[in-house]
Amino acid sequence: MRPTNPWIRTVLLNLFVLLAGIGLLVVGPVVADASYQALRGLTLPSYPDPGPEPQATYRDFTIWRMEPFSSNSVNIDANGLRRTLGASTGTNPVWMFGGSAMWGSGVTDLETIPSHFANLTGRATTNFGESGYIARQSLNLLQEAFATRDSTERPDVVVFYDGANEVEIRCRRTNDGFDASRRDQIAEALELELPEDLSLRSLTRPATAFIKKYGGRLREKLNEPADPDVDRYGCHDDPAKAALVARAVVEDWTSTAAISQSRGADFLAVLQPITYLSATPTDTLDIHGDYRQGLAEQFMVVYPLIRKAAKEAEIDFLDLTTLLDGPASHYTDFVHLDSSGNEMVAQAISKYLGTADIGNH
Repeated sequence: MRPTNPWIRTVLLNLFVLLAGIGLLVVGPVVADASYQALRGLTLPSYPDPGPEPQATYRDFTIWRMEPFSSNSVNIDANGLRRTLGASTGTNPVWMFGGSAMWGSGVTDLETIPSHFANLTGRATTNFGESGYIARQSLNLLQEAFATRDSTERPDVVVFYDGANEVEIRCRRTNDGFDASRRDQIAEALELELPEDLSLRSLTRPATAFIKKYGGRLREKLNEPADPDVDRYGCHDDPAKAALVARAVVEDWTSTAAISQSRGADFLAVLQPITYLSATPTDTLDIHGDYRQGLAEQFMVVYPLIRKAAKEAEIDFLDLTTLLDGPASHYTDFVHLDSSGNEMVAQAISKYLGTADIGNH
């Protein structure tokens, strides 16, 4: 057999190396990122039996919802709704929306705000809360709920429990005041997708995105200031941004009130309590670590603006900022509450609904 010409072998070898390099450049970052995300996982609060963890999946408009899940402490149905224990078939139904504080992070199904409310009032109560949600996502979820449920299933009253996520998420310097908390994560995931064509720009996009994502995080770690939260948020030194954040949440509430009333339901907006504005002991909490003074300043600036905007909007508004003031602390972090704290919130909402004669159709 005639030997292969050396230059042909060299060309083929170089071609192989080139193709392998392109493959590694395109597929490597995608595989590495996917592996990292899978290994990192999610950490739940300290439930009595954490076991397996609920998982969320992407949904248009609401952005994410929980998948069905079942354990001794946490149960999520096929619609992504956490189980409410109490008067699930009672009269004068109430739909409750909010972030993880309404969903019930750190407590069992029986100890969430909706479950306490159902047991206190005997009213059929549905927990539409979702971890990380801002009011705009809850508004989208409300419209979905009205569209997919029969008129006989509709509520007499809709309750939005907001404030913490509005400030913590919308006051970030990287947020223009309307983005949800997963914006950057979704943008990064899109950049790290496999290319759809063979252009040089498409082929190098995953590697560029990978370097941008993890290189930036490495630089942040190497140059991390003593208190990273101090410069993470911008409402305290930007009056226009602070006003926009406050106006945005109240606009969401106003739109929710109009949609609810058009379908025969009353609406109540609730400003949730947080440690930074509560006269309650915080010595045992980690709010001076992960959530430092930089975050506290945002609430001190934005909460008064939310109150002012809500009053001007003339919507039913319940301010629970000082509800938990006292010698006993019911906080488990800067915003989440223990079972007793959730019960106090449920009692306050029930009392307001009764006093204002809301939702008694």
